[in-house]
Amino acid sequence: MQTSLALSAAVLTEASLSFLGLGAQPPIPSWSQMLQAARVEVAPWATRAQGGTVALAAPGFNQLG
Repeated sequence: MQTSLALSAAVLTEASLSFLGLGAQPPIPSWSQMLQAARVEVAPWATRAQGGTVALAAPGFNQLG
């Protein structure tokens, strides 16, 4: 149970840091880097896939526990 809670916290922490530019560097894929790239481009609807994935992953890991 503790592992699933820690995993959801790790996903949210990584997503927050990567969105701010403090997480993984560009060769390493990250949901938040993809979210930030879609936000900057002319396709704002592309943010729904990455944002939805992060938004569903954390509660999903909590439900798993």
